[in-house]
Amino acid sequence: MKKVSIIVPVYNREKTIKKCLDSLVNQTYTNIEILVINNNSTDETVNIVRKLAKENAKIQLFNCKEQGVSYSRNCGIKKATGGYLMFVDSDDYCHQKICEVLMQKAEESDADIVACGEEKKRMNGSSVIQENKKSAYRGSNPVRKLLCMPASPTAKIFKHDLIKEHNIHFLPGVWIAEDLAFVAEAAAYARTISFVKGTYYYYQPQDDSITAAANPEYEYQIFEALGYVYGIYDKKAKTLDDYRDEIERLFIANLVMASSTRYMLPTSDKGFYEQARKFMQTYFPKWYKNPYYANRDFKTKLFFFLYRNGMIMPFSKLISRLKG
Repeated sequence: MKKVSIIVPVYNREKTIKKCLDSLVNQTYTNIEILVINNNSTDETVNIVRKLAKENAKIQLFNCKEQGVSYSRNCGIKKATGGYLMFVDSDDYCHQKICEVLMQKAEESDADIVACGEEKKRMNGSSVIQENKKSAYRGSNPVRKLLCMPASPTAKIFKHDLIKEHNIHFLPGVWIAEDLAFVAEAAAYARTISFVKGTYYYYQPQDDSITAAANPEYEYQIFEALGYVYGIYDKKAKTLDDYRDEIERLFIANLVMASSTRYMLPTSDKGFYEQARKFMQTYFPKWYKNPYYANRDFKTKLFFFLYRNGMIMPFSKLISRLKG
């Protein structure tokens, strides 16, 4: 039974960390170590983790002085002693069988990466809206399928040797899409990628997360992360032609669609929008013809037309005036 190193970066999560760790110590797969990497927390998070660590020897607490989730996860990778790595965010929790089902598939197929389903839970007033996150790819190619799944390293396990052999790591100092770059690079080098049916990972977005805050200081880092991904497939793995549609889709999903709400606000950063438009034009000049968006609705078609022709900002201002 190979050991699984579960890496949990944490910063000020006193309200969620216990539920997260409880879901891990109660795993049916017992050969695990839980590496909690504290990143300068100022609330009761550390005290809660220390108490839980005294009750269960599987939990180990480490401190990372460098600010940012990339540094914390990289620290966890260095500390890990398991044959497989698993990443869990401190405000999420897991099904008690997640390690068991992922490791069973890994051993059956000698997989470098195994992924399962994940479920997003968000509050709408007093009710919970559940959203199952699936891959946009419906074929049998495992790399394409993984690239079209949620970009997070969560709900997956990675063979430790794969990560060490290719020095795969989270981009230091990058707060946006650093996880996308890690998963895409791992997918490029993986010899075997497998999947298990069913949902075993659960997350609920927090209002104070980096992506939720849309901090202008960080949002420009998306260009570094996506440029890094492009370079992996264009130079390192030499597979850009094989996976061009999927990499292009990553660019669209994370640079065009994910930021679309901000583009439509009167206070939007015109500089970011113009740089994003030029970025897309440079890497994928025909991005709006991507097959994954071939069946888009009229609203999306209109948005794509306005976006690629530099008309989003004037259009949003016009709508704002008409509403005012």
